[in-house]
Amino acid sequence: MGLAEKRAVQAFQAEKLGEWQKKLNALTGAELELEILWDEVVKEGYAENFPTLMEENYFLPLEKALQNVCADAMGKEAFNAKIKKVKIEGNYDGSILVTKINGDILELNADSRCNRHDLDEFTQVIVESLEEIL
Repeated sequence: MGLAEKRAVQAFQAEKLGEWQKKLNALTGAELELEILWDEVVKEGYAENFPTLMEENYFLPLEKALQNVCADAMGKEAFNAKIKKVKIEGNYDGSILVTKINGDILELNADSRCNRHDLDEFTQVIVESLEEIL
């Protein structure tokens, strides 16, 4: 990770991450831990587009999925009983979002270099993974 990428991560952490944390906590009704593997999700040469890529690949689909799953008290209760953390990875080399439930962790893994416009597809992948275990 070069200097431009380090600056992009620092800016995202300072300007956007806190707002995303608040949104996700509000949707779930609980404190949802986020673990982001920064060295994986920020790619050399993609610093300029990093905030958009993070939001489109991970945060917007997660937000929409949680709006669906945690739409009522039953959904929130089921989610919070099973999921305590979301882990965001960027080591997948493909055009899809891969989800995995590992204990109480929802893992999201995508190629964070790609600027996708398939928000509904990514959202559905998360919803299906969650509904399977809830």
